[in-house]
Amino acid sequence: MFSRRGGAAIEFALVLPAMMSILLGIFEYGHYFSEKQELYNVITETCGEDFNSKADELILNYFDTCLACAYDTTENEEHYICDFTKPHNQITGFFPAEMVPQAFNLRAVRRKTEEQISDTGG
Repeated sequence: MFSRRGGAAIEFALVLPAMMSILLGIFEYGHYFSEKQELYNVITETCGEDFNSKADELILNYFDTCLACAYDTTENEEHYICDFTKPHNQITGFFPAEMVPQAFNLRAVRRKTEEQISDTGG
């Protein structure tokens, strides 16, 4: 009859690429969502009139350096609008660039206090 020696090695060779794709996908997207949540927390906590100085300090605390980061605040009569852009780099490099977003573009809006609204004449 037929010999069954080496069958497990063949099955392993067929299943390994699919399992590695799933595992690397878990790592990559877990890292992406973790970094996005940290950035969103930083933006929502610091959004306000001194957003630019606070953002510098917190970004350095979280990420050591952010040379390509861009952040800005604008305001209208009742709100501060804080925009933040940071490039995202893959940790595994396994996926094509189109599959993983290449940058975070976040916006936070914070309502001004009644004192701040009255100070601006709004």
